[in-house]
Amino acid sequence: MLSIIIPIKVRKTNNYLIQRLENILKIFQLYNNIECIVVDSSLNRYQEQIKCLIKKFKNAKYIHFNINGVYAVSRVRNFGVIHSSSEYILFYDVDLLVSNIFIENVLTDIKEIEKITNLFFIYPCLYLSQEYTRKISSFENINFQKIKESYLKGHTSKVLFLAVNTSTILVSKEHFIKIGMYDENFKGHGYEDFELIHRLYLNYVTYKIDEDYLIDFKTNFPAKYEGFRKYFAYISLPNFFRDMYTIHLWHPRPLSQKYYKVRKENQNYFVQKISLDLKKYKYNQNENLMSYDEFIANLLSGFDTNIYCGLYKYNDSVKHSKKSIKRKMRKLLLNPVQFFKDMRLK
Repeated sequence: MLSIIIPIKVRKTNNYLIQRLENILKIFQLYNNIECIVVDSSLNRYQEQIKCLIKKFKNAKYIHFNINGVYAVSRVRNFGVIHSSSEYILFYDVDLLVSNIFIENVLTDIKEIEKITNLFFIYPCLYLSQEYTRKISSFENINFQKIKESYLKGHTSKVLFLAVNTSTILVSKEHFIKIGMYDENFKGHGYEDFELIHRLYLNYVTYKIDEDYLIDFKTNFPAKYEGFRKYFAYISLPNFFRDMYTIHLWHPRPLSQKYYKVRKENQNYFVQKISLDLKKYKYNQNENLMSYDEFIANLLSGFDTNIYCGLYKYNDSVKHSKKSIKRKMRKLLLNPVQFFKDMRLK
């Protein structure tokens, strides 16, 4: 019924990914009606090691995909889909972990997709801090609710931020192929997932989308989203509140790598493309979208927002100092225009 596409590229500096892959496959081996397609672009010395690991799991399949130059996950994921044998696709990252009931709920979500034309699901992700990732001694006994509650209370000792619109997307294989799959013009890090969600979104919703859709504003606080991130959140953020989310294990992201340096190019291409698509978008004149403030308020119904403030701000007790400076410097290097815009707003 379900193919889970898992790209991996192992080299000397990130060989910990092999252990992370094994942790994933241990969770997914509990289900007979899924297949895990591992698309490997690793250096030769790690390929045999990954093949041997995958042989331990009956529902796992190994595929090699060589990429010269900058790693392009859009190409890797498309290659995995082409070699899948299921009606439904779930894209998955090797740095993610999920609860034991996650796949059961995904299979339930598939039943909803069967009923509703062009329906798709996006599952949000809690990005763990470096310190908390190190503290997790047994991946089999992670307290997902404790991590979620820490985030909702605005603390950062466990969770750095919530990524609402992620690559963990559930879609029918037929529909994915019909809309053109991942755009392979994206290379390196960033925006290939937004672009896919954009096309899925326009093929699903029927209400009016305003020009503010084109705003590319990044923030760690989903209640303050603007632009396309805000529109996509109507689809994805409710999944977080029904406990359909992943957690992302920390890893270094060296800015010197070409993989991260091309993000600005991806951003420019993405904005140009969605601008053209929006001009052709057709909607129902009589259908209106709930205001975003009301949408967030409905999600937090039953929560005391004085305590559960994480969607809006950090907890008052949080100290930023060096971590805050590092994040600002990262933004300055990756997106200097947005950095100076944000500085003017403060």
